[in-house]
Amino acid sequence: MNIANKQIMLGRGLSAIRHQNGYQAFLWEQLRNRFTKDDMMGNGSIFASVTKEDMQGIDLVCPPNPIVEDATTHFEPLHTELATLSQQIQNLRRTRDLLLPRLLTGQIDMEAL
Repeated sequence: MNIANKQIMLGRGLSAIRHQNGYQAFLWEQLRNRFTKDDMMGNGSIFASVTKEDMQGIDLVCPPNPIVEDATTHFEPLHTELATLSQQIQNLRRTRDLLLPRLLTGQIDMEAL
């Protein structure tokens, strides 16, 4: 599972889904719970494809809106923090990949530090 923070094109084996009332965090948690169980089984591929029929066959909990809203207020800060940490990890990886070769080849002088 992944969250797209920009418009993307989907290929075969991928599906996109959006909560009709905008409660993406609530929907994400339900789908994460479902697909984590499926992914733990493992089928030897990098990721399992998801068809339209697979998505239509998923049973989702549909509690009253006040409950969904309350759950969303708890989930959204966690999702925001996860997105921030994920971005920091990507930035650190890029920095490592730029600096490490320069350190190993002596392009960056460590004597001054």
